[in-house]
Parts: sequence; structure tokens; C-alpha cells
Amino acid sequence: MAQDLMCQSAIEATPDAAIISEPYRQLPYWYNDNKGDASIWVTQFNGRAPDETLLYRKDRLVGTGVGDILCVSGYCTPKIKIEEYMMYINKLASEIRNGVNRNKKLIVAGDFNAEFTCWGGETTDERGRIFMETLCDYSAFPIRLDDKYTFYRNARTSCPDIISATNKVNDLNVRSKVLNAFTASIHLYIFHTFKTRTVSDRTKFFKYVTKSLAPDIFLTKFDEIANVENFNTTDDADMAELLQKCMVETCDKMLKKVICTANRKYSKHWWNETHKAHKVLRRVTRARKKEASGIDVPISAYKEIRSQLKKEIAGSRKRAWAGFCEILEMDPWGKPYRTIMSRCNKKGLPNDVPIDKVKEILNCLFIIGHRPLQMEVEECDRDEITYNTTLDEEDVG
Repeated sequence: MAQDLMCQSAIEATPDAAIISEPYRQLPYWYNDNKGDASIWVTQFNGRAPDETLLYRKDRLVGTGVGDILCVSGYCTPKIKIEEYMMYINKLASEIRNGVNRNKKLIVAGDFNAEFTCWGGETTDERGRIFMETLCDYSAFPIRLDDKYTFYRNARTSCPDIISATNKVNDLNVRSKVLNAFTASIHLYIFHTFKTRTVSDRTKFFKYVTKSLAPDIFLTKFDEIANVENFNTTDDADMAELLQKCMVETCDKMLKKVICTANRKYSKHWWNETHKAHKVLRRVTRARKKEASGIDVPISAYKEIRSQLKKEIAGSRKRAWAGFCEILEMDPWGKPYRTIMSRCNKKGLPNDVPIDKVKEILNCLFIIGHRPLQMEVEECDRDEITYNTTLDEEDVG
């Protein structure tokens, strides 16, 4: 009855896939393990077809592709000893490692009978710690549920049903909820919703285009905005905040915004030479496999092109460094400043530092006040100064 209810609930909810642990019987159109304890049902209700090239079957473990995501289902009985549990986790870790190498989108779900507070459990046991460390080693992190438990028996509750995913899948997660539906079982249904497509990786940060900036018009607009604000304050922090607010408002009205992409890639000027070297290397490899007689000719051609490639890369780096140094001399707060700040904080501009914090930093870095007078030593006194670089026995004792 419990399995029939589960199938009917899946038909009504129309998910892309159902990950099942400890079924009553395994159906032939499911992807099943070798022991009958773990299954994956790719429903194809929404057009997501299974990818059988990623199919994996072991005892209490099964994995297959659902669209562009590799799903792994598992079940581990609570009656085994910790040594057997470690062997099972090692098999799971091997599958996770192979899956991450083949597909960056990975989901691991099932009833592993492990307690850990990270995914909603009330306590943490040794099995949960081992399982959590294994997942984190391969950047698969658990998706925490909003509800308290997924298992109920004899007035006791726990959360043994776990789903973990890599970052590319976690970014698509919209909601994870335990359904309030009758299951005829001690386990509850868990429904996870993911976005069906990814959005272009753009950040909330932007920059202003200043090529067509007219300084006189810009300053006039700034004065108009500043006259509206009330600058009758003696607090330096409030004054700085008002000035910054006026500047931001002026830039918003006068300048054009350009959104900054998070993954910005720059072209390499020596790419054509690299492509040419790879082509010649393939010719050399084919000639070696065929054991051709004239293999010396492609080898010498490959060495010559590889030498030209190295010279091109070295020359490009030298020219880029010379240009960077020239920019640094002319405009130290331009491209060099942005380059350093992009290394320090890749996701945008640094946060505003309060005035009090800036004063504290300056007081620690610089001596504020009168400089001490330098005492000049007379020529007659210089002769009396002795420099003793050796230690007497009395001083040592």
C-alpha cells in the first residue's frame, strides 16, 4: 500500500525523478541496485530523459543521469557495524568522485540512517560525522530542510533521509519541503524544487561609463542635489555619508551603468600559436603510432613551432608587463588599483569603512604630532664614541 501511494503521489506531483530507498518491490522501469534497497524512477513527465551512459549499479547504490544532473540513490541499514559502514561509504565516495569528474551537477540522496545536526537532525552520531566528512571532501553539501523530521515511529522523530548536492545544483535549489501527506509508512515524502535552467552569471555590481562625461554639467547637477540635502551637522561620519549619497545620486542620473560579469575571461594573444603547436603534435603522435619512416621531419617541425610559441608567450608577457608599469607611472589609481582590488575582492567594490575606523588605522600607522628634534653630534664628540663588538668574560658571566 505504501508503495502504491508513493507512485500515485508522484503521478500527481509530476516530478522529474523520484529517488526511492528501501522499496517494497522494485519495478522494471526503475533504475535499481543489486540488492533491492535503492532505486531511481525517472518519470519523464516534464521531458527530462534519463542518461544511461552514467548508469552505475552496486549493492545498495544506484546512479543515473536525469537531464544534465547525475543522481545517486543509496540505502544503508542501521544494523551493520561501523567497519561495514565505512566500507559502504568508501564505495559511495568512489561513485561520487567519478560522478564529479564526469558531471559537475551531482545529487546524492537516500536513507543512510545517519544523524547529523547539519541536515536537520537533533544529534550527531559517528555515522553522521563520517558521512558528512565524505560529502564535504567532494564539495557535495547537504540541503537543509525547513521541517524538523522525516521519520516518525513510537513518538520518536529523526531525519535519516538526506539529500546532498554540489554547488551548481545548490544554486538552482528553490525550495525543499517535507510534504504533509499520508504515506502509510514511517517515512515522509520530501519534495525538492530546482530551477529548470540556469541564468547568466551576472553580479549585482556595476560600473559607470565616464567616456562622455562633461565635468561642468556633472558638477552643476551635483550642486543641485547637494543644495536639497541638509548639511547642518558637525559629525564627520554623517557629513561623509551625505556627500557619498549625493555623489551616488548624481552618478545615477548623469552616467550610464554597465553590469559587471562575474566570470570575465580575457583573450590570449598567443592562442593561434598554441593551436598550431597542438596540430603539429598530433601529426607527430600519429606518425609514431604508424611507425612511419619519415618521422624526423614532423618532429623537427614540432620543435620549431614549439620554440616559436614559447618566444611569443615570453614576448607577450614582456610587453604586457611594460605596459602595466607605464600605466602605473601615469595613473596609480586607475587600472593598477582595480587589478589589486579585483584580487582582494573579486565580487565588487570594497565596503565603505567608517570614519572612526579610518582614523584609528591612521593613528596606528602614522605619528600625528610634532616630530622629535634630531640631535646633532659635534665632531669632538664623535671621537669619544666607541663601538665595542666583543663581549668580555665578566659580561658573559
